[in-house]
Amino acid sequence: MHHRKLGTTLAILATTAGVSVFAGNAQAVVVDNDGFGLTGDSEVSLTDANIAFDWTGGQMIPRLTGTLNADNADDLCVRVRVDSYDNGTFLHTKPGITHCLSDDNHHEWSVNLNEDADALTDQVVVKVEKENAQGWSTADERTINQNVFDDSVIVSGTGIDIGGPGFAAGLPTSPATIDFSLDQGLVTATYDGVVHFDGFSRCGRVKLRYLDEAGVEIDKATGPQHCPPDLAHYGYQDTIVSVPDPLVTDVEVIVQSKTGGNWNKVNSETVSIEE
Repeated sequence: MHHRKLGTTLAILATTAGVSVFAGNAQAVVVDNDGFGLTGDSEVSLTDANIAFDWTGGQMIPRLTGTLNADNADDLCVRVRVDSYDNGTFLHTKPGITHCLSDDNHHEWSVNLNEDADALTDQVVVKVEKENAQGWSTADERTINQNVFDDSVIVSGTGIDIGGPGFAAGLPTSPATIDFSLDQGLVTATYDGVVHFDGFSRCGRVKLRYLDEAGVEIDKATGPQHCPPDLAHYGYQDTIVSVPDPLVTDVEVIVQSKTGGNWNKVNSETVSIEE
């Protein structure tokens, strides 16, 4: 994503704080949902299907839901299957419940299948399968890639704000962004934003707190001190890149001002890797 830059640019690689995290505090963070259907076979199909990529405790769990259907499938067995991959390299597979037919009537079953947790999973292949005397065969399949998405944030203060480069009538007119990436089981959050001063006589900066699913601070980073020379509007752009970490799921974006040598929180907003 491209932005018009104001002021100076800062690239910061934050220092890992080393905070212990208990698995019992983990909560589900779904980074991507993909709806689809597998209807290319006349005897078995998967409808109203969804793959949820659930990032929990540094592990990815693909969760498949939907409805498995069988029609005119006398003497067949049918099931779904989820195969997990890391950038095209096969990791492991999980078959669903097998259903065997003894008539040609319409049958349907609810599907709720969780593939095995793996930090490296970034792609799945969902299949509907049928079995006859020759064994199991794939009736239809779909490849689904896991994606994460940027977040937008505006943090409002009085005379000091965080947003994008746009500014009018005393307020940011565009947001700052947090670009989340998830690669090889590690999350990186890249902040790109502008600290705006308007009628403000003190120094200010952005501070970022990197949090896990339970809200525990994993790491933190601060941008440089910006000090407007007078009370006119000034915008200072910062880019801050986090250290890749398996547990970070949220970023608290804080605008701070400086009084008597101390940094004070003005306001904050929190964004998440969750879709």
